[in-house]
Amino acid sequence: MTPPTPSPPPTPQPKRTKADWEKDQRELAEEQEGRNAIRNKKIPAYFDSEFGKAFLLSQVGILEELIKAEHH
Repeated sequence: MTPPTPSPPPTPQPKRTKADWEKDQRELAEEQEGRNAIRNKKIPAYFDSEFGKAFLLSQVGILEELIKAEHH
């Protein structure tokens, strides 16, 4: 009597999705843009950047409170 033949192993599946690879490509492109900006010394002023503007807008309420407290 012979043992039954084993079933074939499952077909390998990629562990990373296409979305994962696309995210990696976007991150690499962003990194390359940053490196080129540094290399070419084209760095925007902080407060002209998106993050800088968001920071300034977040501080408006605090400044208004300080001004009101100063006048009373």
